[in-house]
Amino acid sequence: MYLRLRTILCGLLWTAPILAQVTSEDLPSCALDCFETAPPSNASSPSCSLDPNKDFEETFSPCFYSACSVHDALTALNVTSIICDRPVRDITWAIRGFVLASTTIASGVIGLRVLYKTRGLAGGIGWDDYTIVIGVVVTMVAAIGQFLAAWYGMGRDQWKVPTEDITKVYKCFFIAAVGYKLGNAATRVSLLCFYLRIFGKGSAQNTVMACIVLTIIIGITFALADALQCQPVWSFWEGWDGELSGHCGSLSAISWAHSIFNIVLDVATLGIAFWMVHKLHMRWKRKAAVIAMFLLGSAITLVSFLRLQALPQLSNTRNRTWNLAPVSYWSAIEMFAGMVCACLPALRKLGDTMCGSGRSGTRTATNGYERQASDQRPSKVRTTDPTLTFSENDDLEANPATRDRNVDTEMGVLTERKDDVSITTETHQAPWDATKGNS
Repeated sequence: MYLRLRTILCGLLWTAPILAQVTSEDLPSCALDCFETAPPSNASSPSCSLDPNKDFEETFSPCFYSACSVHDALTALNVTSIICDRPVRDITWAIRGFVLASTTIASGVIGLRVLYKTRGLAGGIGWDDYTIVIGVVVTMVAAIGQFLAAWYGMGRDQWKVPTEDITKVYKCFFIAAVGYKLGNAATRVSLLCFYLRIFGKGSAQNTVMACIVLTIIIGITFALADALQCQPVWSFWEGWDGELSGHCGSLSAISWAHSIFNIVLDVATLGIAFWMVHKLHMRWKRKAAVIAMFLLGSAITLVSFLRLQALPQLSNTRNRTWNLAPVSYWSAIEMFAGMVCACLPALRKLGDTMCGSGRSGTRTATNGYERQASDQRPSKVRTTDPTLTFSENDDLEANPATRDRNVDTEMGVLTERKDDVSITTETHQAPWDATKGNS
């Protein structure tokens, strides 16, 4: 820590005299004609006066970039900003801090989920858990890319970033962009696999499976689109100055298309959940509890909409180290918030267990007596309605009681089920208590 602080102080002391000595003579010759009068000599020079409807970049960048090479244009912008005493914009610290905080929270939540379910609780380990672990691994790679991109200068104006660091920013952002597409898809697949666990077979199964396949295809397709948008691939991070022969597709167009597909899939995923909850045979309070759980997941759709406002900035390639920052942190919010929301049902069960509010079974009512049903239920249960006789492998559309029980097991919605199927097998017969009398 001491050595790093000393390095920073020495760097500031070394650069201070240089900044103080910057004059208009340091401007590249190609940039001199971009000033209506003489080049600026200080902050009060007429050339430093900005159009009220334009900022510093909009005032000087078009001419500098058209008259000079990219390197000379950045030099001209940097010198002009120093002479005109323009404020230095820097949000790199905020990006790094946010990525660290969100990564820590999401990792902790998923760690608790996996630890809880490896003990055989909340239905045990399933495909939804495997896919969320894959998602967090891929997302961690994306988070590392975002953190390093901010470390090298993403979140600062490009003319304030050393040229060798600009290349590193683009390379790290490239990794983060591909990881974002794959991590986002893995999180949604995890949630859809969770639907299969609680809703099981029936008319919803094919719909959920179709969404899973579509999510995987879209995730891989857009990840490849990001990875292969430039030919050769390395021109994404090395071709920013125009000196490398190669060509790139539109990063903005790819981002817009992926965001639209993403929002459509989010809405479809929520629609499936609400549709299936509506068909559950349970009291309205229990339905409301389940719907509230899924509504928390709709926050991801809101974040996806908010992320759209940052996408237009991607079309500005002159100052991408600054313009990539909003897209980066909105993507981070979407990735990690999605993982936390996908873990909410397991966290609900974990909270019930830790607080001692979990119950070993569900409450039922038969012949006026309330009793506690045992967790050790037979694989086949006979009910008062012979059409509702079911086993673990029966179709849930014909046997809603199994589906309701899955919701209890996976989501922790443990309230009385007086309007649900009444079990009348001798195995669960409640003993008569003479002290209660006939009630």
